Amino acid sequence: MLTSGKAKTRGSLTVEKPKPEMVSIPFTQYSQPDGEPMGNSIDMDPETSKRALWVINRGYRFTVEVLTTGEVSMTCETKPEPGPMKEREVVSVALCNNGPQVVEAVRDLVNRAWDALGGSHGN
Repeated sequence: MLTSGKAKTRGSLTVEKPKPEMVSIPFTQYSQPDGEPMGNSIDMDPETSKRALWVINRGYRFTVEVLTTGEVSMTCETKPEPGPMKEREVVSVALCNNGPQVVEAVRDLVNRAWDALGGSHGN
């Protein structure tokens, strides 16, 4: 789970406390041990959040999972369609240690997705 401050449960992300000007970015988190999806969010700076919402509005979503190694895996991918398993397009991936570096990894994930989808070209 993406949290502010110190995480107290296994499988939670630890990130810096949000500042008042921060904006939430929605993530789907897959929790251990069975990968059950749940809604979550991380507070980021306004520019990163604006880019993330631009990506989300084009049919993509951000996912996160704390691996058994303690590392954090994040993706930006197409939202799943109803029905049988469909292929998903992954446009950005990030892997980092759990801790303060999660914030920078989210920023990189969002910026790479935004660029890959044409956001940097004024779309």
